[in-house]
Amino acid sequence: MKIEGKSDEECAAYAISEIEKLSETVGIPKKLTELGIEEKDFDFEYLSKNALIDACAPGNPFMPTLEETISFYKELF
Repeated sequence: MKIEGKSDEECAAYAISEIEKLSETVGIPKKLTELGIEEKDFDFEYLSKNALIDACAPGNPFMPTLEETISFYKELF
C-alpha cells in the first residue's frame, strides 16, 4: 500500500488487515476456544485484577477499569 495521501485510519486499517492475514497464514487462533480453553475455566476477575497491578500496566497508553479489562478478556472467547 502506498501511504502517500492516505489517512491515519486507512493506514491503520490496512496494517490490521495484513496482520490478520499473517496470523491466519501461520495458524494463530482467533479465539481461545480453538485451543480447547473453555470460558467456564477462565477466572476473568482474577486475571483482570492481576493485569491491572502488573508492573508493565503503567506503560500502557491508557489504564482500563476492572470492568473494561474483564470485557477485553471475554472478547477472547
